[in-house]
Amino acid sequence: MKIAFCAVEGSIESLLSRQFGRSNFFIFYDTNLNTYSILPNPICNSVGGAGIQTAQFIISQNVDVVVSGKIGDNAVRFLKLANINIITDCSGKVKEIIPNLRLDNINKIGA
Repeated sequence: MKIAFCAVEGSIESLLSRQFGRSNFFIFYDTNLNTYSILPNPICNSVGGAGIQTAQFIISQNVDVVVSGKIGDNAVRFLKLANINIITDCSGKVKEIIPNLRLDNINKIGA
């Protein structure tokens, strides 16, 4: 499973971002391989529509789950159409969230 964490900085030590569309980085964690990669969010400085554009970027990365502090309604709609599960209301460092993430209890927004 591939999980996208919204991150403030480009490091596994980063705090989880409270924003989805304006998140500075995404940390993509592969649960099968126990590996991760980091990409900057190319949309974070967009003038408008950051949530939807970021959702499109995430969809292009073939993720299964997104973890963020908060995700707007428009982005949620796009992610749900792509069958991407969403976990919100999380906080802390990404490296500390990973081992504590309960994937069997995913908050399926709008389900």
